[in-house]
Amino acid sequence: MFSHAKGPFLEFLRNLTPQSLLLSIALIMGSKLNLARFDFGNTMGTLPFILSMLTFFAAAIANISMLIEGLCRSISDIDSKLKCSNLKGVKWQREAIRLLYEKKKTLFYELLVVVLVVQVGCFVVLYSSMQAAIKFYFNIHGCR
Repeated sequence: MFSHAKGPFLEFLRNLTPQSLLLSIALIMGSKLNLARFDFGNTMGTLPFILSMLTFFAAAIANISMLIEGLCRSISDIDSKLKCSNLKGVKWQREAIRLLYEKKKTLFYELLVVVLVVQVGCFVVLYSSMQAAIKFYFNIHGCR
């Protein structure tokens, strides 16, 4: 799989560890928050949680976009069209995905499946570990 872009794919996998750490930090910071009611009194507790979540989402989006860029740059005809387009940011990514879909549908679907499986797997592992940590905490302190 990914005969065209092994480097970007491995870089994508390397970047999952910091994403896991960011999400774990955010969940730990948010574990004591009561998100059911709106209150300005706990801004100092809520702000680090929100910033950590935003940082996590920014890292996840950047990681996926780097994988897409690396995959598109590894295919010469797509890369040459993207260089001529002078697009930047989100418009560049949309065009890259569109060209990948039109020119190399197999690689497009490989990219889609791998990104979804890896991200969902990461979330499942983190969710399970956080649930276990919460149960452990409550068992140690005799709560619930």
